[in-house]
Amino acid sequence: MKKKAVVIVGPTASGKTSLGVYVANKFNGEVISADSMQIYKGMYISTAKPTKDEMQGIKHHMIDFVEINDKYSVSNYCEDARKCFDDITARGKLPVIVGGTGLYIDSFLTNTQFLQNASSQSVKEQLEEELKTKGIDELYLELRSVDPVAAERIHPNNKVRVLRALEVYRATGKTITEQAELSHLVESDIEPLYIGVTYDDREKLYDRINKRVDIMVQNGLVDEAKNVFSKDVSKTAFNSIGCKEIKP
Repeated sequence: MKKKAVVIVGPTASGKTSLGVYVANKFNGEVISADSMQIYKGMYISTAKPTKDEMQGIKHHMIDFVEINDKYSVSNYCEDARKCFDDITARGKLPVIVGGTGLYIDSFLTNTQFLQNASSQSVKEQLEEELKTKGIDELYLELRSVDPVAAERIHPNNKVRVLRALEVYRATGKTITEQAELSHLVESDIEPLYIGVTYDDREKLYDRINKRVDIMVQNGLVDEAKNVFSKDVSKTAFNSIGCKEIKP
């Protein structure tokens, strides 16, 4: 028997948080956040973390537990979310996974296995230096020679993905294509019920987003952003939507 989970996905400001609380209330559940920014401490307003009132007494996991200067990967998320998931189900409750970070959700629910040492700071720095001296065209040709399948899938101008694919190969000796094949050999034991929240009238969604930004500013978004940027923050936290737009 696979373990059940409700998964609520959708765009920013679509109402995922309130729906997650409603489902958890109705079906004896607890919420597991799948938002890559809500994990960071101190970023309350910009990441739209649910308040105590919004939580309505429902326990929320995977929120506000990582220091903003710490690196945190999708692999870390899958490991930590699994502990929360197993704890919730062991207590006879329903995991309600809520979030907007598709990579986190997909990787967790498909039981993606990650290569050890697939990320290397020294290799990353070397590739960035080669990008400056050789250019993206030469690095893309290298990718085509070592991993033609990935090269076919990645646009030559997508520098981030080209460098990442080469980083995986140089750090592990395996291509990112091989990693993808190996990562799903073990079937997931989770059976998810997806609820996708969206709006037929996109203008209503845009209006909700605009109003949310206004409320964020009123609640102190500028001061929060100043506080974030005054610290030594990780690259992920630095690029969070909500803070980076305020920086200029």
